[in-house]
Amino acid sequence: MKRLRRSLLALSLLFTILSLSPGHEATAQGTATLHITLRGCAEGIDPHMVNPATACTIPLDAPDEAGAIWGGDGQGGMPMTDVERLHDGTYPVSVPANHPISLRNFEPTVRDAFLAVGTSGIDAFGDPVITLDPGETARVSLYYYFEQEQAESTLLMTFRGCPVGFNADTDDFFTDCTIPLDAPDAAVILWGGDGQGGMEITGLDRQYNGAYVYTTGSTVGSVKLSGLAPVVRDAYQVFGFDGVNGDTYTIDLTTGETRDVFIFYFYE
Repeated sequence: MKRLRRSLLALSLLFTILSLSPGHEATAQGTATLHITLRGCAEGIDPHMVNPATACTIPLDAPDEAGAIWGGDGQGGMPMTDVERLHDGTYPVSVPANHPISLRNFEPTVRDAFLAVGTSGIDAFGDPVITLDPGETARVSLYYYFEQEQAESTLLMTFRGCPVGFNADTDDFFTDCTIPLDAPDAAVILWGGDGQGGMEITGLDRQYNGAYVYTTGSTVGSVKLSGLAPVVRDAYQVFGFDGVNGDTYTIDLTTGETRDVFIFYFYE
């Protein structure tokens, strides 16, 4: 299935590039520069748990099918194979400003997974996405790593704030809401049912990007999050849960699964 998805996305990128004509580039709102750097982690290093900029330094080439695309409906794109690289291997790409730029087909070929640092979130295909201002130069780093076999499951809880003026009905949480937040003091994670176990989310270890990490025992398949009500904004939206009852969210974890749950806070 992963190979089929990659092939379909590659065709999408190809059609995007072929349809791009000199007069069709989105230049009315200006351009920006996106630097894309790929680095590998040594076996046993998880970039989520360290500073990947210093721990993962092995230079890597972009996959053959990788590219940056924008605009939708074939408006624009650039395959990485057409980019002249900098001395450190970085791919500098000129992109239109004020348009979401998706990094398509960067799935690893020599490792198991990658972590994107410097992006705004993910697009509808699950690929990293970023939007730049006119004249801005931004860097996105992709860190490729080997996944470790485990019987335990991991829940990653990321708390982010939305800016003033954000519209929850029309704007994109993953693109626009990037302000790091701590979990509310009242937020708890519960497991086992009937009060068998639980703790404050603020008592959990955190990753380099601020996400709280909860690792289950091999027998725990379901956890609940509660007490997420905002203290610095008016309302919140949760993504990545399986069920909800009032203000309690249920996440059903399968063995060995790593689940990302995002909690966004915004002003009404």
